[in-house]
Amino acid sequence: MKKMPRRSKLGGFNYVTATLLILALAAAFFAYNLAPIYWAESEWKHTIKDQIINASENDDLTIRNTLQDKAEELGIPLVSGDGLSVSRFQKTLTIKYSYERETMIPGMDVISFENEYREEIKPVLKLFNDK
Repeated sequence: MKKMPRRSKLGGFNYVTATLLILALAAAFFAYNLAPIYWAESEWKHTIKDQIINASENDDLTIRNTLQDKAEELGIPLVSGDGLSVSRFQKTLTIKYSYERETMIPGMDVISFENEYREEIKPVLKLFNDK
C-alpha cells in the first residue's frame, strides 16, 4: 500500500489558511477605513493642545478661527452651532468640540467624537526677546 504525502507537502489550501486569510483581509479593511479617521482626530487634539499652550498670547476668537481652519483642513465636520466652543473664565481656558464621521463599516455607520479640554492659562516663556 502506497503512503499518501501529507497535505502540507502538497501545498494544499486548508481551513486554517482560509481563516487566516479572511482575518488578514478583515484587518486590512478596518485599517483602511478607520486609520484616516483616528489620525485626523489625533492631529486635531494636537492642534487643540498647541492652542491651549499659546492661549496667553491669543484671544478666544483667534483660537476658534485657528481650530476651525484646522478642522476644515483635516476634513472634520464639526456639528454646526455648538460643535466648537472656546471660552475663558478667570485663568482657565475651556475648549469643547463634537463631531461625527461616517464610515463604510457595516454596523458602525457613524463614529462620534466629543471632548472637553479645561486647562489653566500659563504665560508662554520665550528664550529670545522678539523686538
